[in-house]
Order: sequence, then C-alpha cells, then structure tokens
Amino acid sequence: FLKSTAAVAGGLALGAAPFVRRLAGPPNVLFIVVDALRADRLGHAGYHRALTPFLDSLCERGVFFSDAAAASSWTKTSMATIFSGLHPPVHGVLDPPSCIPMKAELLSIMLRREGYFTFQAQTNPWLGAEGYGFSRGFDVFEFLSPDRTKGLRRQVEGMEGFTYGRGEDVLERLEKAVPVIGRFGKRFFGYLHLMDVHAPYLPGGPYDGLFSMPGSLDMDDIVLNREVITFSGQAIKEYPERLRSRCLDLYDGCVRKIDDIIAKIVALFETNGMMSNTLLVITADHGEEFWEHGKVGHAHNLYEEALRVPFVMVGADMPRGVEINERALHVDFAPTVLDALGIRPSGRMDGKSLLPAISGARRDARDAVNISYLGKVCGTTSRAMTTLAPHAKIILSDDGVRQHKELYDLRKDPSETQNLAAENVAVADSLEREFERRIELAGANAFERSEQSLPD
Repeated sequence: FLKSTAAVAGGLALGAAPFVRRLAGPPNVLFIVVDALRADRLGHAGYHRALTPFLDSLCERGVFFSDAAAASSWTKTSMATIFSGLHPPVHGVLDPPSCIPMKAELLSIMLRREGYFTFQAQTNPWLGAEGYGFSRGFDVFEFLSPDRTKGLRRQVEGMEGFTYGRGEDVLERLEKAVPVIGRFGKRFFGYLHLMDVHAPYLPGGPYDGLFSMPGSLDMDDIVLNREVITFSGQAIKEYPERLRSRCLDLYDGCVRKIDDIIAKIVALFETNGMMSNTLLVITADHGEEFWEHGKVGHAHNLYEEALRVPFVMVGADMPRGVEINERALHVDFAPTVLDALGIRPSGRMDGKSLLPAISGARRDARDAVNISYLGKVCGTTSRAMTTLAPHAKIILSDDGVRQHKELYDLRKDPSETQNLAAENVAVADSLEREFERRIELAGANAFERSEQSLPD
C-alpha cells in the first residue's frame, strides 16, 4: 500500500515534514465499512453492553441514521449497490461469479475524474479478488490477505480457507501511507473495508475475554464457527445454548475491538491534519444473524437482522448530534456523498440524496422502498421489498424445490415473527405485483450481465 502510494506521489520521501494544503470547496471523504456489523450493537442504538464508545461519540458529533437498510445480506451485492447507486437487479451483482458491469459509473470513478486521489485498503476476498470490478476508479488498491498479514490463519488450525486480514494490518499500512497522502495537496477519497467483526468471531486478546472465558476455542466452537463461515446455517436446536451464548459473546468482543481500531484510524488522520475538511462515513455491508430465524451468519435470507446496518456521517458541515429516523438505503449512499461534495452524478442512479432528510424534510415514501436481493449464495434465492406506506415487507424466496412468500408488518412486528401472507392474501398479492412491476422496470434498465471465474 505504501509503495503504491509513494509511486503515485512521485517518490515523496517519508522523512519530510507533513504538509497539508488547506483546500477550499468540496471536502475529502473517508469511508469505512465494517463487514457484518449489526445496527443494534451501537450504544447509541441502545445496546446493553458498552461496545462502541468511539462510534457513539461520532453519532453525537454528526448525523446518525437510526433506520438504515442494506441492499443484501451478502457483501458483493451490497457493495456494488453502495458504489453504483443502483438497485441490485440493475447492476446485476447477485451471485458469486457476477461482476460490476464495465459501463456502470461508480462513486470512485466519478471522484477520481473530479481530481480526487482515491485509495482503498481491502480485507474481504470477494472484493479483493481481481476481475470483480471493486478496484475500479482507485489510484491505489491493496488487498490485505491473510497470506500477507498476521491474520487469523495462525490462530485456528484447520480453518485456513476462511480467514481474513485484520484491522491492525490496515492501521499499520495507514501509519506509513497517510503522511504521504497528506503531502499530495489533493483531495482524497479513502475506502477501508474491515473484516474483524465477520465470522469466525475471533477478536483476539484482550477482547476475547471481555464477555466470555478467555482462552482458545474448544472443538465444538470450531465446528460451530466453521458452520458459520461455510454458510451451512444449521438450526439452533442442533446446538446447546452455551454455544449460542459464546458466539454472541465473541461477536461482541469483535465489535468492541473494531471500535478501538476505528478510533485509532481517525486519530491517525487527525494527527496528520487531514480531518478538518473531511467527511467521515461509517456503515456496514450487511448485518448478522444469530438464530433469530434459525440461521447463523449471513447470506441465508433477507430478514431485518441481516439487513439493518449502522450509518453515521460526521464532519464537512454535517450538523452535530442529529438523529434521522427516515429510512436510509445503500442505494442512497453514492448520491448523498456526491451531493455533499457538490458533484452531479455522471450516470444514472436509483438512489436519492439524504441531505434533504438531514435538513428536516420528510422522504417521499416512493424513494424509501428498499429492494434487496440475495442470489444463490447458500442455496436459496431471495428477493425482498420493504415499503414505508404501509410499513410492509414482502419476501419471495426459492430454494430450488418450492417458492415461498412472506409478508410482515414491520411497525407491529419488527422481529418478523408473524408471517401474514396466508391471512392477508390480497395485500400480499398486491405487494407482489408492485414488486414485480419494479423489478420489470429495473430489468429494462439493467446492464448486461458480466461474470468472472471464481477464485480458487
């Protein structure tokens, strides 16, 4: 990462004193994605454990969206939506081999065209693999794989194929690269993707002992974690309650750890004088399930625990201590950032800027309809549509054997425990027709599907 950054900088020496040109006009953007971070784990959202003191402080210093929803419960689909501002059926990144279409205009491409220096530090293999399109528009792109870092691979024997680079590795790269970036005298767009909260839930010391007994995982735990990462999604009745509790405790330890990592990253940019004119945005690609509907992990279905994500915007003239209850969607991310920078999108975007909502305007219910997709990642294909008027959600799924329809009233039943499809046939059919109409409309504007061979 440092070597690539220095090359772009034209060989600037690291030993020189930091120099930051105070830029008038649009701010920098620092975008941090915490993979698999549930919205309900933030203290600002009311969680009973103090896991996120730094993120909570950011909520007090900026804008917190209390009802943010992902485009999918799987990373590739969600991140393609975030960067393109397009609904999943339009960009077509719905399953493992699919790629971002070459004709799709991405946030990174538009910002680089506007003169931003763009860099990405990536730890998710689905986004780091060559050919999927997630490096497009970045002057510097580095995938920090476990092979190149002190990752989790050495901690759990026998799970080598399912481990990731750590937040500490990203921080280590940034400690050397940020001073160089600061001397460019250019606005920057930085995207950091952190995997520390993702299964197999191994926070490392001292975080692994905060909420559970410290020490290495026993064999039952390793089996459970392997189930999580290979997306087998076994029913909760097959596991003792103690394993569910331990899994939750370890997950919370991971959340506590990543809060500290993010605090150090932001402090690093502040120390180098690079936060005074920077828009900081923090969110997640999806949530995480803990058997609320019989599955563990993610990419199994499209229930709210897998779709609800945190979303915070701080700095760059954002108001302080504002909580927005209007629904915010992944598809709105790129339009909102561009609007905050005063840049018009150079291509079509389905999402809408959230700046009017931040100013107090009510969202048009038609703009707050979330279309979420889950391709055949774990054996079941699912589509979901959530509307605000009424607060209804329809889920259509197909496991290859039969099709299944679910209808929920999220205002009365936010946990989605009462499927109303059978007793409200007319409502379910009406929503399904509206869903299909929207899908047909999206399909008429869809890009040609692009695929890449799966990585070994």
